[in-house]
Amino acid sequence: TTEANNAASSAAITKVSDAATNYDASAVSIADLNAIIGLTDVISDNLAAYRAAIEVAAELDDVADIQTLIDSVNTTEEDTTAPVITLNGINPQSMELGTAYSELGGSADTGETVVINTAAVNVNVVGSYAVTYNATDSTGNNAIEVVRTVVVSDTIAPVITVIGDVAVTVAQGTDYIDAGATASDVINGAIMVVTSGTVNTDVVGDYVLTYAATDPSNNITTATRTVTVSDTGAPTITLTGDAAITLEVGAIFTDTGATATDAVDGDLTASIVVTGSVNTNSVGTYTLTYNVSDTAGNVANEVTRTVVVEAIPITLVIPDDLVINAVGVLTGVNLDPESVASATDGDGTVINVVADQTGPFQSGSYDIVWSATSAGNTVSATQSLKIVPLVNLATAITTTEGNSLETQVL
Repeated sequence: TTEANNAASSAAITKVSDAATNYDASAVSIADLNAIIGLTDVISDNLAAYRAAIEVAAELDDVADIQTLIDSVNTTEEDTTAPVITLNGINPQSMELGTAYSELGGSADTGETVVINTAAVNVNVVGSYAVTYNATDSTGNNAIEVVRTVVVSDTIAPVITVIGDVAVTVAQGTDYIDAGATASDVINGAIMVVTSGTVNTDVVGDYVLTYAATDPSNNITTATRTVTVSDTGAPTITLTGDAAITLEVGAIFTDTGATATDAVDGDLTASIVVTGSVNTNSVGTYTLTYNVSDTAGNVANEVTRTVVVEAIPITLVIPDDLVINAVGVLTGVNLDPESVASATDGDGTVINVVADQTGPFQSGSYDIVWSATSAGNTVSATQSLKIVPLVNLATAITTTEGNSLETQVL
């Protein structure tokens, strides 16, 4: 057996030597090398290295030298170390739904090209996707596959637009109709808006309406509107009695007042403020003003009452007009020969009557003013008086045509 092995080994060495001489490493088989050193596994794992050694040792023609070379190659450490892949960036990688995918890349520690497979990633569908990274070195060692998880998610919430003002004031007791809100989403378009909260316009206060919109990825957005119900209605004043009153001077005036009501505060009559006064002893026009405010500060439209204080009516009787012949340069006249001059007020009270002129009078025409005064009220009337001149003719005088005739009247 030993001889047979030696013979095989010798033949193999010769074959290797010939291959080296001919620069033909492919002529050497694993069996040839096994025959030389009898280490099948090692040679099998290092056949490429053996062949390379044979090519390098092509000039060797000594069997001992070839054996030495083969032994040297056989002791060479085999390359069984695979590349190590390192990812660039973060893992897992998050990205927004609908956006373009951006590959972060990776590298191998021994410089090999990293093969990246991103085919599984769908940026238009929410989910988790695997991106694989692989590399193989020159001796066929494959790196352990590295996987990056790409998470595609929709994290952008809808946008709510409140229709109208976000702060609204309405009058108590009136109807309030909310204008609502709209919502849109970058992925899903228009989104339904749900409104919560109520407004009670019968009760003064602040009310908050909340608008909420949720997209299919459960992103929620809210917005609010504040509705302030306030007492904006002014009280109403109603006069008790007439708005215009006429009194005679000296009469007693008692104000009948007014009433006031408010939609919120109710009866405000006791809070009415009256300005102005009436002096019934003085003829004139007086104004009383009524006003009131509610607890919210709303001021009523003021209401007025006019009180007219008039003079007591006087009935005046005066003498008739007189025509009197003069009795001289001055003529005394009884202006009321029938004693009719008189005056009375509305109550029948006799009032003194006086004339502004009493004579004596020269010849001519006069207006005699009779008057009567009571409680500051004066009435008057006019009597016409004519004093006819006295004519005194002297001895008859004859004159001719063309001459003047002068007559003196005394």
